[in-house]
Amino acid sequence: MEELTTNVFRHGLRPGSALRTLDLRVVADGEDVVIRLRDGGAAFSLKRFADRLSEEKDPNAGNGIRILLNAAKSINYYRTYGMNTTIIRV
Repeated sequence: MEELTTNVFRHGLRPGSALRTLDLRVVADGEDVVIRLRDGGAAFSLKRFADRLSEEKDPNAGNGIRILLNAAKSINYYRTYGMNTTIIRV
């Protein structure tokens, strides 16, 4: 959670962003926790970022994202009306 929220604040609320909006929701759904992040930053897909991590020379780069990807049951991403929405089920 810390890695996600830090990145959303750092990149999703940049002064140059078209929409300076951030919405974070965490919901218990049975035994799962569902995290929904929405922001107005540049398009950003965790899955695409993870694919690029395999090419990264620094083995510690993106550790928080790697941990999240390993813990997640599912990750869905879409972009509409200039907003990123990422839904993570853990």
